[in-house]
Amino acid sequence: MEDVQVAVALRTTTTVAYGQIRDAHEALTLFPLLFARVEAGELPVEWLRRVIHRSRDLPEEDRRGLDGVMGDWEFGVTSETFRRLLGELITWFTSLLDLSSVERAQRRRHIGVPVVGVDGTASLTVTGPVPEILAFARSLDAAAETLQAAQRHALDDDDEVPFDEDGSVRGSGKTMTRGRLRYEALLRGEVNTDGHEVPAARFAILVTIPFLTLLGRSEAPALLEGKHPIPADMARELAGECPEWMRILTDPVTGAFLPLPPERYRPSAQMVTHVRLRGPECAVPGCGRASCRGVEVDHIEEFDHDHPGEGGVTEIENLHVLCWSHHQVKTVHDIDPVRLRDDGKSSGGGTDRGNDGSVKHGGSRSSVVDPGIPVSRTLGRTHWSLGDAVELTVQDQGDLMTPFIVRELETAWHQHLATT
Repeated sequence: MEDVQVAVALRTTTTVAYGQIRDAHEALTLFPLLFARVEAGELPVEWLRRVIHRSRDLPEEDRRGLDGVMGDWEFGVTSETFRRLLGELITWFTSLLDLSSVERAQRRRHIGVPVVGVDGTASLTVTGPVPEILAFARSLDAAAETLQAAQRHALDDDDEVPFDEDGSVRGSGKTMTRGRLRYEALLRGEVNTDGHEVPAARFAILVTIPFLTLLGRSEAPALLEGKHPIPADMARELAGECPEWMRILTDPVTGAFLPLPPERYRPSAQMVTHVRLRGPECAVPGCGRASCRGVEVDHIEEFDHDHPGEGGVTEIENLHVLCWSHHQVKTVHDIDPVRLRDDGKSSGGGTDRGNDGSVKHGGSRSSVVDPGIPVSRTLGRTHWSLGDAVELTVQDQGDLMTPFIVRELETAWHQHLATT
């Protein structure tokens, strides 16, 4: 809850907020002498932050010992000198540990979270002991060399070219580069789980493509998982390879995802998909955990299992996705979300019908010309109370391209009228 409060106040993510809280706590409790030098203006705060981060693999007692050694240093040195001295001191403290350098490196084995770029690409970082990583890289090299030789022989003998699904190798008469073949070998390799069955994926990867982009009449980008823009040509290529599409209706002005009808306690797959489109990340403000992994569909107003008629309704206006940790925080009522209606009243997701045939689904109101066909719908809103310190209202995610395309069409129409 404190991570969320700090994230909202600083307009950042809960991950960044947690890092700042942790740094501040460690600065005061593990490095009091260096913190006093910061307060006295004798040590740049960035230098203290570097000490905190560089020493994070050391036990707490060694980090306090580091503070004792550095507490009376003279800091009138260059940044480069400070980094060198700090590195030597960290190495010294590390060498006194019972772990060997190999064991320390083994503890740092991990694969980082994908970093998504703005050009439709992403990168993945693999960290581990040098011998293991080099051996892994050489195995990929060997696979790439083997595949490259196979492609070369296939071109010479006019046989089927391996890994040439789009025919680019056959068309150009040139083999793929080794870098590309390393990627292909890694991407198509099987992950060894030592006999343990991997459950089927809970979610498909969502790619939201504007209709005009799909038709090739617009270059508006698509959205991968509701937040990563991908170029129009890449989106069309993905759509062309997909065996089936889902049509998602959005409001023609605001881009709000139009809701599906209410159902039972356990939401249907279509309702879950809609909620994921509406919120590609954990619904708690500042949390960046993607809604496609490690999240739970939650009733905003709690469903009453003992008295179903008295609790929150299972409909999309009363559903959102939460990561497991924030789901627990909500369960103990440290954070309290309330779904809002356009008239300013709160709603846990009930549906009201007006005398004019309009329908009110928690977040907004729609006038209906024909049954079931909404004419206008605003983006829904959820009000969050984060402990006793922070309150804010968060608007749903929508189809981000619709408003831009609408303005483009309006401009073209006005230009047409002006010329006629």
